[in-house]
Amino acid sequence: GVSINNLHALMQRFTTPLRSPIRKPLPPGDIRHSEADTRKAKKFLGYAPSVSLKEGLAKYRESVIMQE
Repeated sequence: GVSINNLHALMQRFTTPLRSPIRKPLPPGDIRHSEADTRKAKKFLGYAPSVSLKEGLAKYRESVIMQE
């Protein structure tokens, strides 16, 4: 899984610098830890990501640059 902090750090590398995260207390009932799990999608649908998160962010950056 990828934490929000790790995602933010990755996005800093592939986009214009973002401002620092604003940390606030969690709202009541909010989930503290959550991760996406694609194992069921793989098992039942044959799904497998074709690019890594880093690759996807790099491709996204390139597509944005091409549009400018």
